[in-house]
Amino acid sequence: ALAEYIAELEAEIARVREAIKGKKGAQSDADQFFKT
Repeated sequence: ALAEYIAELEAEIARVREAIKGKKGAQSDADQFFKT
């Protein structure tokens, strides 16, 4: 179960990194993501 949870987090991190690469104002996007 823990390994599955970690895999899900890693997949989410990868999606966020791709989103940041494609956006301007990436720092504010990252801040909003991690504060939720």
